[in-house]
Amino acid sequence: MDIRPHVIRAVFKRNFVSYFSGVIGYLFIVLFVGAGAIWAFSPEFFANNLATMDQLNRKFPWLLLFIVPAITMTCWAEEKKQGTDELLFTLPGTDLEILLGKYLAVLAIYTVAILYSLLFCGFGVLTYLTYGNFDKGLLVSNFIGYWLAGGALLAAGMLASVLTSSATVAFVTGTVLCAVPILISYIIPSGNLQLLSLNEQLRDFGLGMIPLGGLLYFVSLACFFLYLNLVMISRRHWNDGPRSEAMGFHFLARVLSLAVILGSLNFVAAGMNRRLDLTAEQLYSVYPSTRTTISKIDPKRPVLVQAFISPTVPGEYVATRTNLIGLLRQFDQIGGDRLRVRIVDTEQYSSAADEAKKFGIHPQMI
Repeated sequence: MDIRPHVIRAVFKRNFVSYFSGVIGYLFIVLFVGAGAIWAFSPEFFANNLATMDQLNRKFPWLLLFIVPAITMTCWAEEKKQGTDELLFTLPGTDLEILLGKYLAVLAIYTVAILYSLLFCGFGVLTYLTYGNFDKGLLVSNFIGYWLAGGALLAAGMLASVLTSSATVAFVTGTVLCAVPILISYIIPSGNLQLLSLNEQLRDFGLGMIPLGGLLYFVSLACFFLYLNLVMISRRHWNDGPRSEAMGFHFLARVLSLAVILGSLNFVAAGMNRRLDLTAEQLYSVYPSTRTTISKIDPKRPVLVQAFISPTVPGEYVATRTNLIGLLRQFDQIGGDRLRVRIVDTEQYSSAADEAKKFGIHPQMI
């Protein structure tokens, strides 16, 4: 099936322009940029004296729960409310072309919000506070992660919009759908299912790396939800027919198969450990000799590295803590079955602190 760019372009232009035809669209973007700036430059930022987006990284997934549904809530719901959805689908365009046009429109709107945030929070405030002396590669890596994460969740927000004719209901449903990949890291704090967590996939971007596994995760998430969108808008062709039940099971099998395929690809990509280090000093680039040494470890006798690290450290040690965790994560990815890394957040008087004492590790006053 040939995809006609002019059809996609027409749908894209219609939706993109309509979003900015009122004040609400601008208001959402201003709130998004403002909230991001407040979180990025909190008192902790100045206490750490470190020109990074670490404070925003911890809050950004929650910020997505606001901006994504705000952008997508009218995508399909408004068409149904005004009755223009039937007119839209009678135009000389396929369901896929219309879907792609709408998705590219909401992605472009989100890109505008991200660019404003990058220019204001990143190159604006950081340049003013540091006189331009900050790691540009680290900043770019952060915002690439933000853009990819938002791009993936936009497809989920569109799915919420296609289910209803009410923008308010679409906003609430979109928030719930987008919360699922975010809450996984809280519900399942460890194990292989952490690979399905959006927070976990964003972590490497926040350190200044572009991981292959992270790229594939966000693309897979977007593709999965876009396919669900396509199923929902195309069901009008068969939903009322004599084979509606059979077609329903047919598409359910397709969705489950797609989920299995994408999940398998992500697990394979996670084990390949292909990452691009964008930090100015190449902080997380592992020397070939180190890789060779790790590769010589017998998988039957793996090395276990346990790191007991305090969640909060004095300002002068924040950069050291961040770099150490980044390197340990690199070793964990490279090691596979040969080298395993366990990073333990160690609070005083906690069970983790008691475990650390068994190894002779005690808190030190600095």
